[in-house]
Amino acid sequence: MGLFRFVIVLVLISCVYAVIRYLKLWKCTGLSPVIYFLTEAVLIGIMVFSAFNLGKLNDNFLVPVFQFISAYQFVVILYSAIFFIIRDIIAIISFVFKNSKPFRTALYSPKFAGVLLILLSVLAITGFINMSIIRQKECVIEVAKSADVDSMTFAVVSDLHVGTGVKVSELPDMVEKINELGCDVILIVGDVIDNNTPECAYDALAKELKNLHADKGVYFSYGNHDNWGGKLDKALRDAGITILMDREVEIDGVYLVGRRDERVGRVRDLNNYKLDMNRPIIVMNHQPRDLNSIAEAGADITFSGHTHGQQFPFSYFLNVPNNDNNYWTKKFGNMTSFVTCGVGGWGFRFKFPSPCEVVKVTVNFTN
Repeated sequence: MGLFRFVIVLVLISCVYAVIRYLKLWKCTGLSPVIYFLTEAVLIGIMVFSAFNLGKLNDNFLVPVFQFISAYQFVVILYSAIFFIIRDIIAIISFVFKNSKPFRTALYSPKFAGVLLILLSVLAITGFINMSIIRQKECVIEVAKSADVDSMTFAVVSDLHVGTGVKVSELPDMVEKINELGCDVILIVGDVIDNNTPECAYDALAKELKNLHADKGVYFSYGNHDNWGGKLDKALRDAGITILMDREVEIDGVYLVGRRDERVGRVRDLNNYKLDMNRPIIVMNHQPRDLNSIAEAGADITFSGHTHGQQFPFSYFLNVPNNDNNYWTKKFGNMTSFVTCGVGGWGFRFKFPSPCEVVKVTVNFTN
């Protein structure tokens, strides 16, 4: 949480810095700087409100407008600040080494800011549109243990963040994409909701998730944004979904363990489960952390989400220090960690370069 607050403060400082740097471009319009600063104050206010409180609007007609404004403002202002800082560093180096003054003048010209604004506007629109496109992917994992079947397929879904990530109106399309994978088991690995999930979403979740089809069941484990024991639980159970919180089920000789998220409370140690270690052990663990310990306890696969891959350019560098695996597969001893970047994202309706995805994971039991 300390890192999260630090990032929020850093983003707000960056916003102020970028707004000041764009003032020279605004002056080219001939309009008063007062109008500019008032406009930016309103846009930043919408951005902050949309990141934390948009669910209060309960999916009314203002929501898509606020979603676009907030995503556009966040991407353009934040990444402008990054490029303006790089520009300042280049200018200082140029000054120290006594390079030409015209070069530094060109760097600080309105034309530079204008080109940057256009390029980042294209990026913001691209990421906004990309959040609406759900892609289907496939992965194969080998486990050197025997089960009652030679292989099993899992549809891995995570990080819906209904409201901002997957809109209520997009739930039917998401369900259809999952069903098209034709998997034996469907795993929803946390963060179905967050602070921006509208009240109307819970009935929609119960109605639409009931249409998920998997011969061997649909299972859910909690993420750090999910509230347990309330409306979400009821919606999932009404949809016929099995909730796994620090408990396991056995499916055709395969153990499936759903761990509670560390945010909810103390997580049950995997060594405390009564599992046949000669059988495949698959763990749903929303945040891809503590993976070495899970591997040492005898797990063969962990399915995780949480990181969103790279929901924003360069967010990889924030994910890596805080997670054992950022995206896709990574080996920890004999265990394979699989991390999906999720079908949605948090905070802003923007996702790029990572896609929104649902993944069919085929697990072959080779012993």
